[in-house]
Amino acid sequence: MVGVKVLWFALLLVYLADSLPKPSTCLKALREFPALKELLLATGKDAPFDSGKYVVCQSIESSTGIETKFFIVNHRVGEVGVCLPAVCMDSDIEAIESALALAGGLFANSTNGLVLTKQSYPNPFNNKDDLKPWSIGASIGIACFAALVALVGFSTMTMTTALRRANVAANDMPDAFLSSEHGVFREQLRPVRMQLSRHLAWCEAFSVVGPSGTWTSLFKAEKSRPTDCLNGMRVLSMFTIILGHGMLETLRVAGYSNAECVAKTPLCVNAISTNAWSYILLSGQLGVDTFFYIAGFLLSFVGKSRAVPVILGTVLRYVRLFPLFAFVQMMYILVAPQLVYGPFAPRFQSAVSTECGNDSWWSELLFIQAFYPWYPENGGCMGWSWYLSVDMIFAILGMVMLNFWKKHPLLGWVTAITAFFLCIAVTIQQSLHYKLEYNFLDGQGAAYATYGKYLYSRPYSRFPCFLVGLMAPWGLELMEKRGLHRGTQPQTVQAKIMVYFSCLLALLTAAGCIFLPALNAAGPGPYLNKDGSCSAPGGCARAALQWTPWENALWISCSRPLWCVCWLILTFACYFDYLPMVNAVLAHPALSPLATLTFGAYLTHPVIIKIIAGNVDGYPYMSAMDALQRAVMFAILAYSAAIVTWCLVEKPMATLTGWLVPRKKNTDANPKPLNSSDPPLIGTA
Repeated sequence: MVGVKVLWFALLLVYLADSLPKPSTCLKALREFPALKELLLATGKDAPFDSGKYVVCQSIESSTGIETKFFIVNHRVGEVGVCLPAVCMDSDIEAIESALALAGGLFANSTNGLVLTKQSYPNPFNNKDDLKPWSIGASIGIACFAALVALVGFSTMTMTTALRRANVAANDMPDAFLSSEHGVFREQLRPVRMQLSRHLAWCEAFSVVGPSGTWTSLFKAEKSRPTDCLNGMRVLSMFTIILGHGMLETLRVAGYSNAECVAKTPLCVNAISTNAWSYILLSGQLGVDTFFYIAGFLLSFVGKSRAVPVILGTVLRYVRLFPLFAFVQMMYILVAPQLVYGPFAPRFQSAVSTECGNDSWWSELLFIQAFYPWYPENGGCMGWSWYLSVDMIFAILGMVMLNFWKKHPLLGWVTAITAFFLCIAVTIQQSLHYKLEYNFLDGQGAAYATYGKYLYSRPYSRFPCFLVGLMAPWGLELMEKRGLHRGTQPQTVQAKIMVYFSCLLALLTAAGCIFLPALNAAGPGPYLNKDGSCSAPGGCARAALQWTPWENALWISCSRPLWCVCWLILTFACYFDYLPMVNAVLAHPALSPLATLTFGAYLTHPVIIKIIAGNVDGYPYMSAMDALQRAVMFAILAYSAAIVTWCLVEKPMATLTGWLVPRKKNTDANPKPLNSSDPPLIGTA
């Protein structure tokens, strides 16, 4: 490997000296540079990925007073960081890019034509010429954030004063009122509203404290419910999503120092992708299906006992989701690109301006990106927001089907089951038509990119998971009609054995959904020869992409519904108290606030990951443990950001929306939703 380093760096310097136009200001400055040793030290020399030493390049300015620039050059086999005098431009670095391409070609020829990277845009780029300055848009975004903070602060002070006066008034109230059927809540709320003037009533929605306070409502103790296990499932799914995005988004913005060992290459035949356990890192793409299952379950479970107006429910859902999404999108487009200053900052800024400079940003605001644009560039402005558009469609269809079931149960069952199998059939057809391969990393992720473009986020490929959750409460209704209620479930040994066996089978099946795709990936060990023979003494590894088109199609169409059925079995086992220990963990009260904050955490976590990747001064290292450690940090930051967005936008807007909905006088006949964090899936609350 030392020889490779010497060859790489020698070719770079020789080609730089011979290829730059004569006379070259850059070459002249380089030859006369007083700290050439430090300049070379800061330049990457390790094949195939070496971002160099950005901090060393920056410190040269402090020690010599001569400005420098740090360039990132992407080439055929990898990427390198180059430190040069500040007079050098991107056009000058093209010669170095050619040198690297030449060296890369020699290197690729010695490794059977290895190609690790594609030319990325911008290429090359440096930390000064290509770093976008502070913009008016960023100032507007910061001003909006500051205005919301001031609004919450003013509202909190107003409510604090009102509460103080209310407590004094409550002490003067007759004992008969304090012991009335309304209890303590009525004792406090009535005086508070008496103390607030009419034009300041909105302060109750934005205040951190008080009966409707954003902070107090977040950590308010809720009465336990039989479906609280869904809180734990939601939080666990959110962590797997953060784990996967933490790996992929970091790769897109910065990269990894051992990127050649993420997917199998001739340089690394025992890469991370060849280890089946590494597929846990990618399980977040199934976690989204768990979200769909939970959404369908809660819509049906809550809506079966109350009116479900489709139009009003849709409007309320949009009003509930829009403010927070619009706020996060504003911060992502206007502010986030101005918060990065590392060597990879221009790449992040360029990605935001490219992805959000088309029709995708406003289609995301309308939650129609599932249909327009049909093929968004690089996934769209906020690529991860595809989930919201698809979930909006599912909520509308779910309310329609739920109304069918409530009026004519058989019609509801037939409609849902028909849609279930129709979606699976369409997914199979699309998989066969586009010849999709279910493989995440091999071939530079080309198979996964094709799958992502044509099917990954299509509503018909995800709808079966939502239907599994939607039909589950209907099944509970049938059980109750036959006398099987929660608390009266069989406790015989045979019944428990059957439940435990079903849960074990569900866990094994869920594990298969995660790990079985490893069989369609390259195995560890030497490659086969081009003719399919093996010349390695110890044998050769399994080749990638061995599944037939029908095997891929069946897996793509059936694995996700099967995954959700596994969670359904565990949900029923917890609902009927067959798994008290598991239910105690998943339904723990400490998880309730985290479940409430899931929406905010989902929207903000990729923004946080990208900002951090844009500020690192060199490639991070990729391994399972490193990815897990970063995921924990990202999760803490994401939920912290979710608390801020909850207090500034999400909860205040939900409270104001709730005041606009007419309420029945008999609130006991119209119970609250199971999870206060859920967007309003139904028309009444």
